[in-house]
Amino acid sequence: SLSSEDIDLLLEYIRKKGFKTVELTGGEPLTEMDKIIKVIQHAETDSISIFTSGYFATNDLNTERILDLIASALEERARIGKKPIKLFMRVSVDEFHFRVSQEKIMRIVKLFEQCHQSKYSGMELRLKGILTADDPIPSLASRLKGEIRDEEKNSPFPFKYITFPSGFAFE
Repeated sequence: SLSSEDIDLLLEYIRKKGFKTVELTGGEPLTEMDKIIKVIQHAETDSISIFTSGYFATNDLNTERILDLIASALEERARIGKKPIKLFMRVSVDEFHFRVSQEKIMRIVKLFEQCHQSKYSGMELRLKGILTADDPIPSLASRLKGEIRDEEKNSPFPFKYITFPSGFAFE
């Protein structure tokens, strides 16, 4: 766990080195929400990715509370005059991380689907998986009535997009 002073040092290091992206990983970074919020509000970077297992989505209310805190940190960033950033919520969904139930992941996806054009417009959801025979993403997409499609990208890694009947889509 990093202290508040450590976060200040990290923010200064990011500024001095000119990092284009910051990745917040774990364990589980969302267990230290005050530090995540400080990084979102103050990091001088182009993008921030938060990697999570989705453990926090224990019910609809808590899921919305956590995502609202992140969205509010982006709003505060703008209010204090920091340049806009891309914020990626990267939820690890694969056979190695799937101790978190599909219901929790479904809560996150459904909330993003409902709010991606309003209060979560500054955030982008991505499911991060490993395409194996036991990959849970296809069954998750099916349960949510989503369609998986391949996307050509200039990358050595295969990318797939999930599109929902509402038109909401994500990588």
